[in-house]
Parts: sequence; C-alpha cells; structure tokens
Amino acid sequence: MSPSHVNESEQGAALLITVIVLSMIASLIAAASLELSQQNTETAAQLANYNQSRTAALVGIAGVKDFLNITQNSPNTANSGGTTCGTNGFCSFISSITSTFWGNSDNSVVPPNGGLGAIGYFNGQQLSINNISLKNIEPYINAQVSLHIIGNTYQIALPQTSNSSAQPAEPGLITVVSEGTSGQSSATAEAVLGPVAPLTPGASNTTISLNGNTTAGQIVNEAPAAQHTYLQTQGKLTTPTGQSPSGFTSVIENSTQTQVTISASTLESQANILFIPPRYGQNNPRIEFENIAGNNEINMGQEYRLTNNAISKGICVNRGWFTGYCYQRVPVFAPGTSLQYSNSNDTWSISPASSTSSSSSEPAILIPGAAYFEGNINLTSGGLYYNAIISNGNITDDATVYAPNYAGPEDVCGSPLNLYPTNFCGPQGTQFIPGSIGNIALYADGTITIGNNASVYGDILSRGDLTTTNNLNEYGFIVSEGTANTLNGTTTINNQSAPETFNSTPLNADDYSNVTPTTSNAINEPIGLLGLSWIN
Repeated sequence: MSPSHVNESEQGAALLITVIVLSMIASLIAAASLELSQQNTETAAQLANYNQSRTAALVGIAGVKDFLNITQNSPNTANSGGTTCGTNGFCSFISSITSTFWGNSDNSVVPPNGGLGAIGYFNGQQLSINNISLKNIEPYINAQVSLHIIGNTYQIALPQTSNSSAQPAEPGLITVVSEGTSGQSSATAEAVLGPVAPLTPGASNTTISLNGNTTAGQIVNEAPAAQHTYLQTQGKLTTPTGQSPSGFTSVIENSTQTQVTISASTLESQANILFIPPRYGQNNPRIEFENIAGNNEINMGQEYRLTNNAISKGICVNRGWFTGYCYQRVPVFAPGTSLQYSNSNDTWSISPASSTSSSSSEPAILIPGAAYFEGNINLTSGGLYYNAIISNGNITDDATVYAPNYAGPEDVCGSPLNLYPTNFCGPQGTQFIPGSIGNIALYADGTITIGNNASVYGDILSRGDLTTTNNLNEYGFIVSEGTANTLNGTTTINNQSAPETFNSTPLNADDYSNVTPTTSNAINEPIGLLGLSWIN
C-alpha cells in the first residue's frame, strides 16, 4: 500500500504507537543509566576505601620505623621494669611518640633503655598498637591502623654479672604486620625492618693524616670542593715543585696531629677469620672463625689446621676418631690459592691461582669479612679480597682489596664459597649490616707497603711508615703514624663513587665495631624498610 492511500486515522495510530515505544525505550535507558551510575558510585567509594586502607597500613609501618629510629638514637634513661611511665622521662617520651604516630596504645611500652637495647626489649613479645588518629581526618574515611610486631631479632643488652660477661645490644630484623581499615575495606601488609645503608655516602672520607716528615709525589683529592677534607702532616711534606697537593680544603703542615690510636690487637676480637702461627710443637699454622655462617659443621672458636689439603680442598670438619681420615671438608679459599707461613720471618704469603687476575669477575681469595693475621702478611699480585686485612705486623699489598663496606652486600653476603660473616649479613646472607670495622682495607701495627699492582678500596691505617712504590688510587681514608712516609708517583684520593655502605671512619681503635653500623645520627636513620608483601 502506497502512502498516498493511507488515511489520516491510520497515520495517527502509528505515530502514537511509535511515541509509546520510544518512551518505553527511553525509560529503560534512564533506569539502566541510573543503576549503572549507582554501581559506579559504589565502586568508586569501595575503591577509595580500599586505597585508604592500604595507605593506613603503610602509615603504620612508617610510624613504627620512625619510632624505632628515634628510640635507637635516644639516651639510655629508662628503667628495666615497670608497666607505667611514672616519672620516667624516657618512658613518657616514648608514649608521646607512640601517640603521635599511632594514637592511643593498647599496651604500655616501657623499654629498659634507649638505643639498640630498647628495640631488643620487644624480643619475643607481640606488641599491639591500635591507631585511632586517622579516623575522620581528611583525606581518610574512618581509616584505622592495627599493628603487631610478630618477630624481633634485635639483641637486648644485659649487664655483666658475677657468672657471665656483659652482653652487648646488637642490631637485627623486625617483622611487623600492619592492618589498615577504611569503611568496609581492609588491607594487611607484612614488612621487615632492619639496618639499612646510610642515606648519605661517606665520600668525606678523603683525609690524609701523616705523622713525621713525608716525601710525596703529586697528591690529588678528587672529592667535591664542598666536602670537609684535609691533608695534615705533623712534620714537613715534601713534594716536587709545581705539584703541591690539590683538591683539599686545607693543607696543614707542622701541626699537632689529630688524636689517632692504631692497635691491631684491639681489633682481634672483632675479626671473622684469624690466622694463627704454629705454636711450640705444632707443624702447621691454624685458622679460626667467628661469626661465620653457611655451613653448620664449622665450629666457631675452634682452631683448624692449615695443611696443604686444608688449603686446597677445605678445612677438615669431620675426622675419623681412630683412622684420622677426614670425611668432610669445607673450602675456605678460592680454588688454586697458595698460602704459606714462614717461621723465619713470621710472615704469611697468600697467592691466587696462576690464572687469576684482579678482575672483579674472578673469585675472591678468602671468605669475606675481617681477617686478622698474627704476624706479617704479604698479598701477592693478582689476588682479590673482600676483607678488612688486619695485621699486628707489617702488610705488603700487591693485590686488590675491597673493604667489606665498600664491597657491599652482593660480594660479602653472596660469596661463591657459600660462607658469609653473620655480623655483616642477615639470615641466609640476605641483609647487609655495615659494621664500622668493615671500612678497613689495610690496618697494621707495623708498616704498610703498597705495590705497583695494588688497588685499595677502603681505609689504610698504619702505625708505622706508609710506602707506595708507584701510583696509588685510594678510595678511603689514610692515616700513617710513621715518621718517614714515602708516597711515590701520584696518590689519588677518590671517593666520588663510594657506596652508601662506606661511611665515616673511627680514628681510635676502641671505637671500631663489627656490629655497629658506621652511621651518623645527623645524616642517617639506620632502621629502614627491607621488604614488604601484601597479605590481602
């Protein structure tokens, strides 16, 4: 039927039906849009709550981290007992900090003293802290934090008694669970806190302090001019004409030297590896270990004979009672290492395999850590060490030596020998703790002679003369108490690329520690976030 034959009544009915259908469709679209809008609104609110709950959980972790740093750097004023603060200033201080970061605390927090010991007080305890300070405060929507300390390996300090020696406080790892809630949403994070590298590299360790008269070639300090660096000699510093020391804030001659005490024997108890000459009636020298992990068969404090087999195949940790046959050995030297001790001149000599170079791709000679030699020590060319080399005699270095703090976590805690120093590394060698003794590369009661092939990454401290046979690139601090030092060639001090684990060096032997991080309270908060995982 053509349109010209449709009457007006039929056209009106069709139009009405069309309007009704379109209205119904429009109503459905409007209803659907309203429902979608409501869903989007709910989803956005849920998303906001979820984000805020996660933020709240992170705030709890940040709060406990800051609290632990303040506690670690606080004076030792709190008592060892009690459940309330009373008039104790430190306890009140802690409560105010707790309130600042977390709101009201469910439990009284009364650590026995400040510093590491206060942190160690939480050892074996579960501390619950419920935060209400975020509630109804923008941008949060009823966000709250509930935090639990579920693990703590910090060692509390115990006083000396008539039956036992004092137990020092030691750093460790703290595991916390922090739950944030907002509206109907919650998020739970598990975090590991512990010592971290300083926030500011110790590049200011560019000082040369020389006793007596010193003959030197060119001395160049490549540290930025803004750093506080100096070259100081108590006697006269003689350098070639036109090659005066450059790059130092000041050059001080004929001055009273900064008070320094160098004593290798003071550091013996801090060492991880001790090399002991043969005593009367013994045919072989000995080696002893302290704070070394990676093989449970090694007994700390036990002396092991350094026979040819022990050097080439490993120390014997399981010997037959009747036969004397060694059933189990643990390697402590890189393959091909040669170690000799001469009774005639009280000297150790360590040489790498003939194919070994000083490249960082080659294996290190020893287990990483602080190594103490009773007697003189000669490190021959081509060797690589991630050690603090300490001697109560003389040191002759033709090798590449990285102080543990300079070498860092991967090389110190990930040795291919599968042994690592526990005072520098956390469980399973996962976390690096830069003890101040780890700044040392070479430390001798006698003289230190650095050969043509040597590279030294770390501090050099000598009670006797310091002699370099050619150019020296030194990455650290130099102190020599000798009266006739000789620095041949060009001595370049370069700490511009010093790692964060390498920091300010103690000048006195008693101040070195294998557990205390080399940090300055003014530039570093030693406790930081080491790991974070979300439970939900």
